[in-house]
Amino acid sequence: MRILVLVADRVNPPTSGARVRNHFLWKNLKQLGVEVRILGLDREPGLRFSPGPVSVESEFLSFERDDPLDRAINSLLYSYHQWPFSKALAKRVDEVAAEWNPQVIHAEEFRMASYLPAMRGKKSPAKQTATLHNVESNLLRSTGSSSYPLVKPLIEKIHLLNLLRFEAKLARDADLLFAYSQIDLQAYRKLYRNGNWSFTSGGADVRHRRPAPEVKDARLLLLGSWNYQPNLEGLQWFMSRVRPQISEKARITVAGSHASKSLQEKIREAGMSFVDTPSDLEVLYGSHSMAAVPLLSGSGTRGRILEAASFGRAVVTTPKGLEGLEFEKGEGVLVADSSDEFARKTNLLLDNPREREVIATRGYNKALAVYDWKSVAEDLLKQWKTITGRSHAHRAR
Repeated sequence: MRILVLVADRVNPPTSGARVRNHFLWKNLKQLGVEVRILGLDREPGLRFSPGPVSVESEFLSFERDDPLDRAINSLLYSYHQWPFSKALAKRVDEVAAEWNPQVIHAEEFRMASYLPAMRGKKSPAKQTATLHNVESNLLRSTGSSSYPLVKPLIEKIHLLNLLRFEAKLARDADLLFAYSQIDLQAYRKLYRNGNWSFTSGGADVRHRRPAPEVKDARLLLLGSWNYQPNLEGLQWFMSRVRPQISEKARITVAGSHASKSLQEKIREAGMSFVDTPSDLEVLYGSHSMAAVPLLSGSGTRGRILEAASFGRAVVTTPKGLEGLEFEKGEGVLVADSSDEFARKTNLLLDNPREREVIATRGYNKALAVYDWKSVAEDLLKQWKTITGRSHAHRAR
């Protein structure tokens, strides 16, 4: 089987949830005997890192620069899910599909669905699928999409209207759609009953790792992509409501990509250190005794919790943070409903190495059994074989 995968960003360094997924998932799919090619967008051209995963043929294109009038109009009409759009990538998708004849063209992330031939009115013998990491229209309602304060309400109404139309078209035109959690799956089935909906999950490279040695010192890690609004909201909540209650002896590190200069300054003012775009997560987790994932909104599968579990680190999170994962309380995580409880449980684990180790071991074992990338790849392959092995009358083009 041949799978052409469309991704929204370079894969390396794997410093965000989407990059981590693309870094590991497609290599594991190839190891199952599938031919895989990646076409994607390079949002940071010039970086010294190779943009694609080792062993998978990959090609990344930069955005063309629209003229100022087009940029202004499109920013008013569309959220980041639909614009900017690369005509060069769309053309390259059609060229590779014609030359290589994949059985499946798969958009990894909602924003890449624009490049599926069916969404552009193009005929293709390939089945066309997509993974949706959030219920994007619901997320837009809660986080917003405009940076123009004076006309923000009007612009966001326009963005939402066009986004809802785009979601409905994708539900109608795609052969198979993967929600990123069972909760998202229920929400999408309710919103778009005509879609052929299924489910996939996040993962971690668990089987190739062993839990990192225990760190005796009280060292707490918060990791994320800090231009993603739910992550930023959670970090700000942690700094204002939780951080003042954390033990003074604790050393706290915030790490990740796309943190603004002002955010980095606020992190340091709160008495925490910052690591920008870490290239080696093993070193990062290995030097911290536990992790925190403060989330108040968003959906999908929490890749940071899975990563922490795969490195043998216990996590304190919120009910929203645990949403979409099969972990029971005490299996890798402690769950807190309020800032006071979040601080109390964090202090509890920081002060008790033995308790941390027990919880982390349970989390590692659950992640190994359920969330290893090989298992995620096997499930996707099974579902793709199902739709390519029988006639499928779902899509009307």
